[in-house]
This record gives sequence, structure tokens and C-alpha cells, in this order.
Amino acid sequence: MKRFHFVRHGQSEANISGRWQGHGDAPLSALGREQAKALAARLRKERFDHIISSDLQRARDTALALGRPITEDPRFREIDVGRWEGLTQAEVAKLFPEEVEALRRGAADVKVGGGESWGEVFERIDAAFHDVADNSDGARDIGIFAHGGILNSLFTGFFDVRKRHPRPLGHLVNTIVSVIRKRGDLIHLERYNDGTHHPSIAELDRPRFPESAMLAALALEPGEDPLRNLLPLRGAQQLFAPDHLRAEARALGAALSVPVEIVSDSIPTLLERARSTLRGAVLASREAVRDAAEEMVLPGERSKVEFLLPAARSVTHLIRMPRATILGAYSIGGE
Repeated sequence: MKRFHFVRHGQSEANISGRWQGHGDAPLSALGREQAKALAARLRKERFDHIISSDLQRARDTALALGRPITEDPRFREIDVGRWEGLTQAEVAKLFPEEVEALRRGAADVKVGGGESWGEVFERIDAAFHDVADNSDGARDIGIFAHGGILNSLFTGFFDVRKRHPRPLGHLVNTIVSVIRKRGDLIHLERYNDGTHHPSIAELDRPRFPESAMLAALALEPGEDPLRNLLPLRGAQQLFAPDHLRAEARALGAALSVPVEIVSDSIPTLLERARSTLRGAVLASREAVRDAAEEMVLPGERSKVEFLLPAARSVTHLIRMPRATILGAYSIGGE
């Protein structure tokens, strides 16, 4: 079995300006460097046998923050966006309306800005990952530092949901950590989109999903301390819990300064019935959180993924949008 940590680079200067960056080499911003430093502290106990990074400086400098040797591999670069490079979303929409519309419909054969198509990216990243997995000279713990589009492409392939639009896996934020265990052809998902090492990327109430209902599901058993992983619960407006977790819910509700409602509904039912502006938290067993995440993603027929039970006291973010339900994060923080 091999264990992989996938990490997106820290915030770049192009991220701040909202400009497209593919093979462009924008450096990390000041916040990006802080995020990379926090990431390095979080990963200091991981015994990586091999660390691989995209050769673009925003990924490379994030990896180098760990203070360990790395191997640069251009196969892990972001998609080549061609003529879109350096443009804002508004500029792209004005200059390339037909391309934008085709991509919104899920077209995988459209070359973005004349650069690469997503179909070409899928082939590139699948081949790169399998090459690393199959030819790593006995390495068992491997870190891969890359980009949001590349890593999202990899995970949608694991789940066999690339043809589904909107896709059910949330956008990967800066310096997130996603972890899998690979045994043969099977992918065991340990965590996804975990940014709990830095406040700028950890909280529930982020502005990326303005028209959505969001639930932060805390995996908890009776008697466990509910206050050990508060950061990814911040932003919650209401707390839901079953009767057997009433005491823990009261303590957590007081810490978050939100009302508590005792319910018997499942996590998917709560999310389905929630008003679109809700930012909520729900206490549930590890099994209930895992089952809800799997139901939200609904992996494709050729999926190779098995959800591992979330870590104790970990948080999973589920997002219901007008046209899709998204797994924003899985098993983040916790023990």
C-alpha cells in the first residue's frame, strides 16, 4: 500500500488579482508564503519517502517550505490556458464567449485559450500519477504538490465523475491537503480538501458559495470533547444533533454562540430541507458522516474509491447548490 498527500500551492499573486494562470509562473503572495509555512508545520511529522512538485514556482516554493529535497516534474503543471493567461474572468467571457459556454457545458475537447483541453489534461495527470505510483522505487509515503485544476482532475477521475456537471467535488483551496491510500487499483480516501492548518482556508463560511446551504458534519461519539476542532465549524448559524449527543451539542452551541436543535433526520435530509442561506453544523457518528459523503458524491460505476471512516472529531463540509450537491471537504482536522 502507498499513501499519497496531494497539496495545492499557496495563494499566488495571480490568485489575488483574479487572473487566469496556467503555465504562467506567478509567485506566491505574502499570504501564500504564510500558508506554506503553516502547511510545513502541519506536515513536519510525515515521513515522506519522495516529494514531487510541479516545476512552476508557486507549487515548487510551497513544497520547498517543508525544507526537504523535492523532485520537479512538469507533468504536474496546471492546465495550459493559452490566450487566457493573465486575463480576468470578465475579460475571458468577453473575448472567448463560445469557448466559455462550451466549457460550462462540460466539453472536454475544447482547447482552453488554444492551449490544452481538459481531455488532454486528464490523460496527462492520469499517466503521471500511475507512473509515480508504479515506479517509486519502494517509496510508501509520497507527497505531490501541484495545482487546483490538476488535482481536481485527478480526484474526479478516481471517483469517475468527470462527465458529470456540475461536478460533485468542491474546488481545492490553497495549500489544502488531500490524502489517499492506494492498494492495487483501489483508492481509499482518508481526507479531502483539508485546510485546517491556516484560518484563511479552514472556515465554513467562505464567500465562494453565496447561493448555497452548507453543513459542517462533526464526527462525534457520546462523551467525546466537541470543542477540539472548532475552526472548520466557524461561520455556522445553527447546530443540529441527535438526542444521544444532546450534552455535546449544548457545549458546542455555547462555544459557537448558535442555537441548538435536536433532530432525528439524516444528514442528507437536513441538507435537502435547509434554506439556501443556511450555514449549519450537525453532530453525527463517523459512520453517518461517511455514508452522507458517499451519498452526496454518488461515485460513478467505474469509481475506484472507498471512503474510509472519517477521523474522530473531524469535520466534513457538504454544500447544496441550485444545480448540484458538493462534497466540499472530507474528514478535515480531527484525530
